[in-house]
Formats: sequence, C-alpha cells, structure tokens
Amino acid sequence: MNQINISQVVLWGHKLHTSQHSYIHYGFYKALQEFGYIILWLDKDDNVTNIDFSNSLFITEGQVDKNIPIIDNCYYVLFNCDLTKYKWKDIKVLLLRVYTKECERYVRLKKLDKYVYYEDASIYNEFPTLYMPWATDLLPYEIDENIKNIDDIIDNSKKDVNFIGTFTNEQSCVRFFCILNDLKFNKFGGEFNKTNVGFKTHQYLIQQSYIAPAIQTEFQVNHGYIPCRIFKNISYGKMGITNSLAVAEFFNGNLIYNSDILKTLALGVEFENMDKETKKARILFLMEYVKQNHTYLNRIKILFKCLNRIN
Repeated sequence: MNQINISQVVLWGHKLHTSQHSYIHYGFYKALQEFGYIILWLDKDDNVTNIDFSNSLFITEGQVDKNIPIIDNCYYVLFNCDLTKYKWKDIKVLLLRVYTKECERYVRLKKLDKYVYYEDASIYNEFPTLYMPWATDLLPYEIDENIKNIDDIIDNSKKDVNFIGTFTNEQSCVRFFCILNDLKFNKFGGEFNKTNVGFKTHQYLIQQSYIAPAIQTEFQVNHGYIPCRIFKNISYGKMGITNSLAVAEFFNGNLIYNSDILKTLALGVEFENMDKETKKARILFLMEYVKQNHTYLNRIKILFKCLNRIN
C-alpha cells in the first residue's frame, strides 16, 4: 500500500472529544495504527519545536489547521481548508471531501469505488481531490466480536431508544415517536468536553437500544450525505434504519427505509417483532458488508491509492 515516502502520520487538530470531527481523526488513528504507522496527534497549542516532521503525512481540517508546519517534503490531506498557505511550498496536497450525490453529476470525476470519486488537479480544481463517505469506528476484528455476540444483542428486551450526539429537529420526531409507542427516549453526549460518551459505552448504549435509527437532517437527505452513524450502528449489531434514499441505495435496499421519519421508525419496530432468525440473518448480512467494505482500513487504502497518484 505504501509507495510514498513517509516516516510518520500527523493528525493535526481536533483532539479526541473536542468536536464531531475528532471522531473522524480517531477513525484514521485506529486504522493507521493497525497498518503500523507512527502517529502523532497534535494541535496549535502543542510545542513542536523539537519534532522532526521530515517526510510526514499531515491530515487536518480547516477549523484547526492553525500553526500546522508546512514543510517541503511532506504530504497534506486537507479537509475544508483555506488553501492559501499551502500553495507556496513544494508539498504534495490531496483535498478530501465527503461524498454527496453531486459527485455523480461531474464527468471529470473518476469513480474508484461505490460512492468514491477522484478528481485530478485541473483548471477546475487546483489540487487533486478525493470524495468518499466516512466509516464505522470499529476495526474488522471488533465487528467479528459483535457478530459472535449477535444473539445477546438481538435478545435485548429493553424498550429504550438511546441517542448519542447533537440533538436536531429530526430527533424531536424520534422522541415524539417514542412517546406515542411507550418507548423511553434517552439522549447522551453532544456537548463536547462536557458530556462525552466513551467508545465502549457508546457501543453498549446502541446495542441496548430497542431500535437504532440513523435519522438525518433535511439538508443531509437532500444532498445524499452518507453519515458515519449508519456504519457504526450496523457494525455494533443493530439493524440499519434511515430516512435517506441515498443511504438506502448505498446499502442496496437492505436497510429499513422511508422518507417519512415516523413511518421508517414504525417499520423499525415491525422489524423488531419479526422472528429472531429472520432478524439475525438480515443484520449479519449487513455487518459482514460493513466489515468488508466500510471500515477506516478501507478508507485509508483509498487515501493512499490517491496519494500514490500524485507522488
């Protein structure tokens, strides 16, 4: 995989639990660690005076790239950054974007995989760009552990619906549905550095949830955004439930889907009332699909494939 000459990877900014994007960095961290890379996770407040950054691969995001060292022989993966300061050095830059359905409208993009596109630098685009969705935060062997325990996850009898993250208007619909159906809606996290939920606890809460819907905002649905939540919930052992047509199509129609939030939640409850073996077969199929195709190991391989193109 590694044809580029790098001595280490530097994740710059978004220390863990400081923002939503910190979990993206954490996904990269786990996968890169699995591949055996030396990884530094730094930000603008760290003293980097004595660090040798030669031949590093930097990964950063536009809100937190202040004070990032810009060094001639390094690679930079930039997500939503102001590119001004990256133009004046002999560095190699790859722009990273999240996939949306708009990608499929541009003929200049090269399709690398399902919902993964690459664009060379051109008069339209100053730097090469990779478009891809995020992934689950679990590695394949961790998903295998959940597969082994799938009977216990399915046999959960609690009537709680646990939500972890930032509360939106759409989540109000989920809470309203729970009130109507005698389910208890519980909200956790969403206030960074105040009410963080650890990774093991996060997974446990989703596994203990009666249904685990990945409900998206109107903006996300309209733009065909694929959230990391759907990959996570499935990898934890829960049936995928979505109000997004793009997400339903991404999973080849194997999820529970309706554009109406209340209807898709009702379909989720219907699924829970099916016989155990039917539920188990459908969930295991999705878990294997995520394990094989949608971990950060998969995303890192694509990232390096694109970096090799600009080497």
